[in-house]
Amino acid sequence: MKTTKIFLYLYKSKIIYILISLIILSLTVQIVDFIELTQENINKINFSINDIIFMSFLKMPFLINEILPFVIIISTSFYFKNLIDNNELVAMRNLGLSILDIFYPVGLAVLTLGIFSLIIINPLSTFSMNYLEKIKKDKVNSSVIKLSDDNIWIKNKLNDKTLYINAKEMNIKNMELSNLMIIDNERTNPKLFFAESAKINEKFMKLKNVKETDIKNNENKIYETKNIEINFVQKDILNSLKYYKYIPYYNYYNYTISMKKLNYLSSEMILYFLSEIIKPLLLIAISFVVTGYVGKFKRNENFFKTIFIAITIGFILFLIDKVIYSFNVNHIFNYILITITIPIISFTLGTILMLRIEKG
Repeated sequence: MKTTKIFLYLYKSKIIYILISLIILSLTVQIVDFIELTQENINKINFSINDIIFMSFLKMPFLINEILPFVIIISTSFYFKNLIDNNELVAMRNLGLSILDIFYPVGLAVLTLGIFSLIIINPLSTFSMNYLEKIKKDKVNSSVIKLSDDNIWIKNKLNDKTLYINAKEMNIKNMELSNLMIIDNERTNPKLFFAESAKINEKFMKLKNVKETDIKNNENKIYETKNIEINFVQKDILNSLKYYKYIPYYNYYNYTISMKKLNYLSSEMILYFLSEIIKPLLLIAISFVVTGYVGKFKRNENFFKTIFIAITIGFILFLIDKVIYSFNVNHIFNYILITITIPIISFTLGTILMLRIEKG
């Protein structure tokens, strides 16, 4: 009974420290990001200061998702400092609790954050970032390119009209589309096009075997080839495919299939998706290491030196994580191995540090 009360107390305390650290770090990062956005966009004629504030607000969920490892490092460090300063850690050890017993509620609190991050923050951040990209593109009147399970959609704004282009297949290398439907919503003369294939060039898209329907007059015309004016190029399409970080976790599989059909699936994409899915495990692993290091701290020691070393260890693990995710791999076993490398290193290091604490 007493152990259960201690467990609940530690769990609630850790949640509070996580929330405080999350708020402080989020606000700090938000201010820095706002300054960067202001410097980047304030001189652009289409962006007002209100636009920049709103854009910065939209980036907040994505930034929160990115800083979670540092939230865990800092919150765990100060959490144990509080236990040590109040002699609570010593009291719990005298009751027969090991450092691992004390870590269980910490790990559960971190797991709670990790699951919340995956289920709530991940979809929210991807939604807000996609909306942010839409605002940017609308402001500069650029094209919007989206992928569904087996289609590519392009919304292309021209002077007085918008083209909605749908293609079943696409060869990115050659910039060729097949099985197209194009909606031209020009106000005075809207049209509908069906084409067997198309080639994207610098200023136009060349359609082959085309059926053109004049929607207003209900007239059909057949062309062997026809050019349609566009204002997007290969670079725009390639850039749109780089936004894989703005895909919610529940769409990872479908997006991977779509990229594979386009011959544009990269190991970087797969590793990022896997890293997001196992992020709860990674956060627990990082807190495990910090617990093992900070748990040996004593009241008369320089805490800020201890927390600096703890943050440094966490930052090194973070850098290693980023480096190994840049590897170019091509086998599912290698993907899994790379994904679990940092958790394995962290749990091993944390175990060594905790054993040292137990030995005194």
